[in-house]
Amino acid sequence: MQWNYPNGATYALIAEDKRSFFYETGQIKTVEEYRNGKLHGEVFLFWPNGQLKRTSQFSDGYRNGEDRIWNEEGQLLDEGTYEKGIPIGIHRRWSCKGVLIEELFFLENGKYNFKRWNEKGELREEGLYSDSGYLERKWDSEQNIWVEKRIDGC
Repeated sequence: MQWNYPNGATYALIAEDKRSFFYETGQIKTVEEYRNGKLHGEVFLFWPNGQLKRTSQFSDGYRNGEDRIWNEEGQLLDEGTYEKGIPIGIHRRWSCKGVLIEELFFLENGKYNFKRWNEKGELREEGLYSDSGYLERKWDSEQNIWVEKRIDGC
């Protein structure tokens, strides 16, 4: 099945196992794979300039596998892994300048440890779960601990 914009340009091509969407210019916008009516396989999103915007992997409708996001210039901004729709492992985020600004370390039961940096690469925040509780720290511009919060037994 094909859907069109009012000007006649292709908006979407729909098949049982694949859907493709386009910008009005004809440039590809989204490609999705399906199985049994659910997202299954690779999904690709593109910026209007043709640059890759996002890649995701799906299994039976759930995000499952690597997920990456780029800006219009091709700079990686975000990456992480999912299992049955739940984030697992390490997820990282970068600024538009390519500086690592956040890492999330996903644990069990929806908890995660994190670190956040400023544009200079200086650590600004940290949160850590352990068997004995939770510790969160924030640093000031001089790299001195500004706030420290502990919660026992988390």
